[in-house]
Amino acid sequence: MSIKENRKVFKNFKILIILNSSLLLFALFYTAYFLLTKDTEREIVCAFKEVFGIYCPGCGGSRSLYFFLKFDFINSFIYYPPIIISAITVISYDIMLIITIIKKNTRLTDSYKFFPFLLIPISIILTFIIRLFLIHFGIDPLGDIIV
Repeated sequence: MSIKENRKVFKNFKILIILNSSLLLFALFYTAYFLLTKDTEREIVCAFKEVFGIYCPGCGGSRSLYFFLKFDFINSFIYYPPIIISAITVISYDIMLIITIIKKNTRLTDSYKFFPFLLIPISIILTFIIRLFLIHFGIDPLGDIIV
C-alpha cells in the first residue's frame, strides 16, 4: 500500500471518529437538556411558527429526536422524517468508512464522497413543503396549529 493510500485510510478514520463523536456529544447534550427541563414549565417555542402561523422547516425535530433516542422510530418518523433519513445516511456512511478502513482500499470513499448527505437537506425541504400542503387541507401532523 502506498503512502497516499495510507493517508486516505487515516483521513477516513479521522472522519469516522469526528462524525460519530460529534453526534454522540449532541445526543448527550440533548438528553441532558431534556432531563433538566422535563418537569419545568420551560418549553422552547418556535419563533417562526409564532410569527408566521406555520411550521418552520425544523418543527417537530426535537420531539422526533426524543422518540428516536427512545427507539420509537415510528413516532420519530411521524414527527420529523429527516431525523430517520439522517440516521440512515450517517449509518451507511459509517459502514462504508469502516469497510474502507478494514480493507485499506479507499476507492469506495473516493467515488462516494458526500453525495448521500444531500438527502438530508432535500428531506428537510420536502417535509416543509408537504406539511404546508397538509395544513392547507386541514391536516395537522404535529397537532400544534389546527386545534
